[in-house]
Amino acid sequence: MASIFREMPPRQLTELPAFLVQAVHRRGRRVYNAALKPLGLEARHVGVLGLLAASGPLIQRQIAEALDIDKSSVVTIVDDLERAGLAERRPAPRDRRAYAVRITERGRERLAQAVATSARVDAELFGWLPPEELAAFTATLRKLLARMPAD
Repeated sequence: MASIFREMPPRQLTELPAFLVQAVHRRGRRVYNAALKPLGLEARHVGVLGLLAASGPLIQRQIAEALDIDKSSVVTIVDDLERAGLAERRPAPRDRRAYAVRITERGRERLAQAVATSARVDAELFGWLPPEELAAFTATLRKLLARMPAD
């Protein structure tokens, strides 16, 4: 369903930070996913690949907890990554009932391409901000994320 707010929502809504965060998220996600499409990725894939590259193999429950996403969504994301040869599941060393997911070399290469794409999207979306404002904006987002409840 197309948004009735293609340009700017009514002023009473733009005074609500929670509404603005959601509106910026939806529009930003569309731009970001469109930029990642030539790589066969979406933002959700990049998050998992980035986590695996930074942490090493994780079981799916750990991925869900670390990225604050639904466990069933993790299964779908990992299935996508595995089909593309970007990640693989192997039996977890400490839990025979679970599988550890690890990034493949091809996944690392694709992640590097996604990071470069992300930098271009950042420049497109936020390049108009003076560097000090962008730094303050980024710091504020980090503070908000750290203070928000996970549930």
